[in-house]
Amino acid sequence: MKTLEEQFCERWQDGGNVHQTGFWGSLHFKKNQVIFSAKSAIENDDIKPLDEPKEVDLVPGGSSLVQMWRTIPLRLERKRPPFMRGEFTNMAGIANACQAADELIWIFDQYFFSRPLARLLNHQIKNDKKKKLCIILVLPPYANGHPREEHHARKLALNDLTAGLSRDSGKFERVGVYNLWHPPRIPGGIYCHAKVQLYDRSLFVCGSANLNRRSFTCDTKLDCAV
Repeated sequence: MKTLEEQFCERWQDGGNVHQTGFWGSLHFKKNQVIFSAKSAIENDDIKPLDEPKEVDLVPGGSSLVQMWRTIPLRLERKRPPFMRGEFTNMAGIANACQAADELIWIFDQYFFSRPLARLLNHQIKNDKKKKLCIILVLPPYANGHPREEHHARKLALNDLTAGLSRDSGKFERVGVYNLWHPPRIPGGIYCHAKVQLYDRSLFVCGSANLNRRSFTCDTKLDCAV
């Protein structure tokens, strides 16, 4: 809990040009601007720091280690650490987890668009000498908006994932792609909106990051790796 609060404090201080306002107008739409509704958030023309997070007692019986992975975009206008070069531990953590897995990777994701990740997974399967590594993807059956662009992006990633893999009776070698749809049901099933991965039953990753370029590089995201 303290780690989460520390990260919130870091992001709170990660501001640009500070502006305090109580109304709306064209003045408020400026590049790299942080808008506060109260003067108490500003001190010496800068964002006032929050209180230092306090230690929280551990829950008895807990046995899991937890890491926080983040995507914090690179912004040239930043004037202070710790994010002068952004942070991309979401992308790095997922890449490391994919390379460490040797049995099974489960992926639940609405926007499986990342071609570099798909190529990495394809490489892992092809170079698995024990032929044990399997990948299961659970995706929604259709896009919830911009279907032409979203379906095209997913098709490219899935083609990269399965490139060169043998195929038998419509199934790719050690790769399964499914949805949670059941046509007899009304409205038809469960639309997968999860952002979750499981690696070898030993690592669970869940948060706000999708497996696409936006979540890896230019949107602010936070994942828990357990």
